[in-house]
Amino acid sequence: MRGYRVIRQFVELAAVTSLVGMVIVVSIQVLARFALPSAPAWTEELSRVFFVYSVAFGIGAAVDRDELVRLSLLENYLSQSLVGHLKLIMRLVVIAVSLVIARYALPFVQIGHVELSPVLGIRMSWAFASSVVVMLIAGYFTLVRVMADPGEEGRKP
Repeated sequence: MRGYRVIRQFVELAAVTSLVGMVIVVSIQVLARFALPSAPAWTEELSRVFFVYSVAFGIGAAVDRDELVRLSLLENYLSQSLVGHLKLIMRLVVIAVSLVIARYALPFVQIGHVELSPVLGIRMSWAFASSVVVMLIAGYFTLVRVMADPGEEGRKP
C-alpha cells in the first residue's frame, strides 16, 4: 500500500513541520518582546495557524498509530473476542463521526474564503480547513485499519 505510506509520511512530516514552525514563530515573538519595543503582529496569527495544523496532523498520526481512542481499562476485563468487536465498533464510529464533521465543516471553510486574516492577509479558509483535514485524515487511517485488521491489535497496514 504505497499510497498509505506516502500519506502517512506526509502527515508525520506535516505534524513535525507545523510544530517546529509554531515553536520558531513563538520564539521570535518572545525574543522580540525582550529585544524590541513590541513584538511583530504577524507572529500571533501565524502561531495560531501552525498550532491548529500541528493538532490536526498530530491527531492523524495518533489515529494511524491507534493511540487516540483506546479501551485499556476494558481490555483487561473482557475476552479477546469481545475486545475485538468493541474495537471494530469504535473504529466504525470514528469513521462515521469523521465523515459527518468533515461534511459540515466544508461550509465553514467556504465562509472563511471571503474573510482575510487581519495581519497576515491570508484567506481564513486556510486556517478553517484544518477541521476538514483532521477529520479526513482520522477517517482515512481508521478505514485503512478496519480494512487491514478490523478488531485486532498490533498489525499495521
